[in-house]
Amino acid sequence: MKRRTRSQRLLAVVPVLVFAAPSRASDVTVTPAAGDAFVVEDHTSTTDRFRVDEPTGNISRNGALFVHTTGTDSTFVGAGAGSLGSTGSGNSAFGHEAFSSNTTGSNNSAFGYQALSSNTTGLENSAFGRLALSSNTTGGNNSAFGSSALYSNTTGVENAAFGRLALVNNLMGSFNAAFGSGALQVSSSGFSNSAFGRFSLFSTTSGHSNTGLGVRALRDNTTGYENVAVGLDAGRNQTTGSHNIYLANLGVAGESGQIKIGTVGTHTAAFMAGISGNTTTGGEPVFVTGVGELGTQGTTLATIGPNSSSTEQCSAAESHYYCGLAEVKMNTMVSSGANSWCKVKEAAGQWQVCARSNGTTAVTCEMRCF
Repeated sequence: MKRRTRSQRLLAVVPVLVFAAPSRASDVTVTPAAGDAFVVEDHTSTTDRFRVDEPTGNISRNGALFVHTTGTDSTFVGAGAGSLGSTGSGNSAFGHEAFSSNTTGSNNSAFGYQALSSNTTGLENSAFGRLALSSNTTGGNNSAFGSSALYSNTTGVENAAFGRLALVNNLMGSFNAAFGSGALQVSSSGFSNSAFGRFSLFSTTSGHSNTGLGVRALRDNTTGYENVAVGLDAGRNQTTGSHNIYLANLGVAGESGQIKIGTVGTHTAAFMAGISGNTTTGGEPVFVTGVGELGTQGTTLATIGPNSSSTEQCSAAESHYYCGLAEVKMNTMVSSGANSWCKVKEAAGQWQVCARSNGTTAVTCEMRCF
């Protein structure tokens, strides 16, 4: 379009201003020619301070597109917001360069400086905050609320990040939920993780299917999976282990398959309903070690024939785990006769059960190592 001089534009506008019949006394109507624009310049007549294009209704400010509706049912507000080449529909962007690279992506919402600025074909993403989902290209159904939340995500889908730097390094991981500043901050490819609390699951890189509820819950976990931690610093020391459950317990790096409730020295009494007065049959006695570990312990049986004596040593696993020199030892006579006995003794760092029959009747001894 040939640019008119300032005087030409004024001459074109003045007749309208004089002869137009406004609906209200305060209305001013300007009717540009087809393909023309309404322009307000600065005092030097070199910069368009405000411009409305007649064909599209798009608005520019200080020479840059500021409000436009490119695509279908879409609205973009902010310098550089929205792409003029976009054919997507149902998109909304508010902020400098928000959603500025879109091509065919639809039903996205971007609010904040460069939010969803790299999105091209991603669908149904919501980004609220400076640089939220800024690197996303094709990932869809993501929700990011907070400065730099899900910033690095490119192709990951169905992630939810709420809080500054939540899931900030996620690249392609999917189905993660991070609520709290720094939650799942390091994760790049992990999936199906749930982190609720500041710095929960902070160090997880590729671990998956973890749940951390509480500030710094499972903070140091990197590759471990299917862990559950509830409470302040619960499972914080866990790194690579899996299948653990922590309730108000720090845990131990690398361990797996553990259930730990409470902290020794902090929690000094335990109460559980539904046990007292509830009788049952069968089963084994449960023992508690000095560090709060529960177990039925090992059982060693020694059957001694008539007129003989013998020893039966605990298995190496039981001896190592249950029969430390400082632990309690116990022996019981299962069947016996006169002058028969069962004893326990220590040999080479392990505990043995020793039995003696009365010479005519076999005897069976039982030792529980704990």
